[in-house]
Amino acid sequence: MVTPTIPTDTSTASHNLRTRHRPWLESLSKNTNTLLLMVAAAALTVSFVSIVLPMLSGGPLQSDGRQNMAGVRGGPSVEEFTQQQRPAKSKDVVEVVDLEHEELFRATIKSCVNEVSEHDKFDKDPNYKLKCKEFIPDPLDPTEHKIQRVAVITPPGDISVGILSLSESIMYKHNHLKERKLQPNIELIPRNNVPPYGYGKTHGLTKIIRIVPQPLLLEVTNALQVSLQPNETHKVITLQDLTATLRMMLRFHCRLSHVAAHTSILSVNFLDLFANKLVVQERLEAFLTPHEILRKEMEQGDDDGAFDAADDAVDDEKRNSLFDRQESFGTDILTHIRDTYHVDVNKVMDDVLMHELNTTKNLSVWPCPSFFAVGDPDPYDLGPLVRRIAEAMAPDCDDPLASCFVKRDKCEAAGDGPCQGKPKEMANAKGR
Repeated sequence: MVTPTIPTDTSTASHNLRTRHRPWLESLSKNTNTLLLMVAAAALTVSFVSIVLPMLSGGPLQSDGRQNMAGVRGGPSVEEFTQQQRPAKSKDVVEVVDLEHEELFRATIKSCVNEVSEHDKFDKDPNYKLKCKEFIPDPLDPTEHKIQRVAVITPPGDISVGILSLSESIMYKHNHLKERKLQPNIELIPRNNVPPYGYGKTHGLTKIIRIVPQPLLLEVTNALQVSLQPNETHKVITLQDLTATLRMMLRFHCRLSHVAAHTSILSVNFLDLFANKLVVQERLEAFLTPHEILRKEMEQGDDDGAFDAADDAVDDEKRNSLFDRQESFGTDILTHIRDTYHVDVNKVMDDVLMHELNTTKNLSVWPCPSFFAVGDPDPYDLGPLVRRIAEAMAPDCDDPLASCFVKRDKCEAAGDGPCQGKPKEMANAKGR
């Protein structure tokens, strides 16, 4: 139907034209108003369904219709946290997200704890052992007292900032108890080196805390980021660097899970530091100060409030800002690799993950494969960036409280991936 044209003059013809079409115009006006009311009502309905109803029912709905419940003590769940922290990005970037089979990696993580917090249900979890050795080495200076050496072991990067802050708070309270101290003081040791194979007397540690990455790629890209030279940018990183670093991260956790067969190790999921911080703190207290009497005394003895601020030293804004920076740099790396090599980066990395899990029987082979044999196609052909990361994570056989007697450890300390030389040759190889 042709829309009538309404003249603007005041002639009789014009008047007759407006009069003839008045019923149509009135109808159009009424229909338009009705349509606007219907659109407004629909918008209100959508808002009510998507916002108000989930709040009334206990949590937002996920894409599959399941309710996403909040975390412990009213905090967000891990899924909620990651959604909140990840602003909408351009579709033209590769985001740092979980790999397709990443849960298979996390299922390999082993821990060993002598006492658990009320939030831990390890009795039915085969990955948790409940009787662990806690070796307290004799001090190098015989005039000094024994001390608990607790290592926070992570690959190169800054993902350990949150766990270190919480652990330092607990250490401070424990070390400043005035009476009835049931355990020696704690020394917190941040490090990247994996412990040498063997029991406590070989690695010289009482307990170990490790962070389980999620997403796994965040640990990979964070290690690459901090290992760049001052004059380098993410554009020097190659696809071979990226896949090799993923292999190293998997072997790093393989090593720590082997140590968990006898040494006390607590494994903390990285995202729990954001989504369930209070739960993580309670787990750390149960791990670092396992005697209930001691913990109660700590709570009662902290009357001066001197360290209250350290209980939350890494506040939400700083932690979230750190997470955003790590994720942003990871996105830059992954997008650069995609654009340079024209590959599906997440698919390539997931294939590397599955190959490593299959060839190591889910990271259970002993000894774990070498950090210096992660190249592709030649496993021993490593770029300088990858070699720096491998050297940072290799056992420190020069530690006066540790000893390397397993051949693999001597090879790793010397940067010898093939591990075919004699011990003397391997010792001389270090620093080449």
